[in-house]
Amino acid sequence: MTVQSWKVQPSPEVPSVQAAQLELASFTTEIGFWSIDGRTGICMVDQAARALLGMAPDAPVLSLQGVLDIGGRADQQDLWAVFLQQLMYGHPPFDGLMESDLQVEGPEGQVRQLHIKARVLGMTPPESQQVVGVVYQVGASHRVERTSPLEKDVLTGLPNRRYFLERLRQHLHLHQQTGLNCAVLLLDLDRFKDFNARHGTAAGDQVLCEVASSLQDSLRSTDVLARLGGDSFAILLTGLRDIHTVSVIAERILENLPSWQTPGQKAFSIQGTIGTALYPQHSDEAHHLLACAEDALTAAKRHARGQHVFFEPGQQQDLLEQQFLQHQLAQAVQENLLEVYYQPILDAQTGVIRKAEALLRWKHPNRGFISPAVFIPLAEESGLIHPMGRWVCETVMQQLKTWDAQGLPEVAVSINLSARQFVQPGTIQNLLEQLERHNLDASRIIVEITESVFMQDHGVVEEQLSLLEEAGVKIALDDFGTGYSSLSYLTRFNPHYIKIDRSFVQQLDSQNTSTIMEAIISMGHHLNKEVVAEGVETPGQQEWLQSRNCQYLQGYLFSRPIPAEAFADLLKDPPDG
Repeated sequence: MTVQSWKVQPSPEVPSVQAAQLELASFTTEIGFWSIDGRTGICMVDQAARALLGMAPDAPVLSLQGVLDIGGRADQQDLWAVFLQQLMYGHPPFDGLMESDLQVEGPEGQVRQLHIKARVLGMTPPESQQVVGVVYQVGASHRVERTSPLEKDVLTGLPNRRYFLERLRQHLHLHQQTGLNCAVLLLDLDRFKDFNARHGTAAGDQVLCEVASSLQDSLRSTDVLARLGGDSFAILLTGLRDIHTVSVIAERILENLPSWQTPGQKAFSIQGTIGTALYPQHSDEAHHLLACAEDALTAAKRHARGQHVFFEPGQQQDLLEQQFLQHQLAQAVQENLLEVYYQPILDAQTGVIRKAEALLRWKHPNRGFISPAVFIPLAEESGLIHPMGRWVCETVMQQLKTWDAQGLPEVAVSINLSARQFVQPGTIQNLLEQLERHNLDASRIIVEITESVFMQDHGVVEEQLSLLEEAGVKIALDDFGTGYSSLSYLTRFNPHYIKIDRSFVQQLDSQNTSTIMEAIISMGHHLNKEVVAEGVETPGQQEWLQSRNCQYLQGYLFSRPIPAEAFADLLKDPPDG
């Protein structure tokens, strides 16, 4: 049963049941009468109405739920449910006359075009109210398909974008009459492209179906759920009285997302991010409301993955800025406009440069240097991080060969790989092939990762680490102490280096921080890990670290990240240690 339009005609006074029925009957002939008692929820339907609604002549008295099931079109009952519920429990506008166009499907597949009129009697609480109505046919009956293939997602069986937008338009029209709110929620699964790349599309399809089932379990019967494509799902929450309900449902959705069990491995949770736009606060037009939800989702994925974020007007400007920079970054990658800088890592006792960290820099032709904190997340989001990573590896290895040819002291260079890069199929294999092509000893390259890598599929992580271990490439665990800091990772995944985060070094004056630092260094020694301290900026910090036998130091006290030519000069004429 489809509700296509609503009209409310104010009534100057509250008529009796009989008067109301006569008034409604005056609008037409060949009508059926129906009524709902607010105290009992019982619906009375006369013979004419039963015939029009496709009910058996001897059909029993209906409950409110029975009324909701009239017509047998489950894919369209959400609007009908909202209509009846708002008649019974709505705001003062429902004290007037309501009317709407309906479609009712009969037992033989015949669809009748009906018109319904209804009035709520009384200003008393809902349980004391009564609804009276009439129904009559307008136009000829015709047959229609129960579900249009053009409006259905083949994989999950959910409605698609086209269907969702049509339902959204209908609900917005309805909610304009009720004074209630509705909300559009967009859910994206985090890192789903990486999941598909690793486990295959068959596994990805299974996850999507399980997510669809989970969402259906998390929603109310009057809400609308659709799959927009890929790993994107749209949800329409109807009949809302406050924003708190939206947050509660969104949190329930995220909490109830299923887990995925890889063969022979521990299950891990599927995570998602939600962006939400509200009617009427953000828009009263379907396409624009959906666009606002998309903006909120984009902002959430950039700044609050795994969380629920409401739309804010400033997000649109931020999105335009991010889209501009993303386009510019893609152009910079294509035109080879990025540059690798190197920051020296010194032997703490001798002051000799033993290693360097490769750091990517982007100098925009008009805006100057763009912070890595800005463009690296853009690269992650767009997938540019993968070609950028390959380019960095190639550039670093070529540079090492150049320095070797110049007779400079031999150094090892650490290359940062994000969690997304590390588990991406082909990343490690490509690095090893580059090493072989450049005929470089594997000990010259250090792969630097953060603890977030260990939050990925452990089977995949162990497989990639084994490839590096077998080839002789060492692993450095970056930002140690700032993330999950599970000591089990140090023994299970066995990194060669521990890099103490700069935030600890900068707070050495604190007794608590210095105690933690001593514990980390001591633990590293006992586990046969070499310890690197980042962010060393003062001679006092250097002396403290040297006295605790921290093996390597890195920071502005010795050098900022510098271009390859300047780094070569440091190798020729190193600073005083």
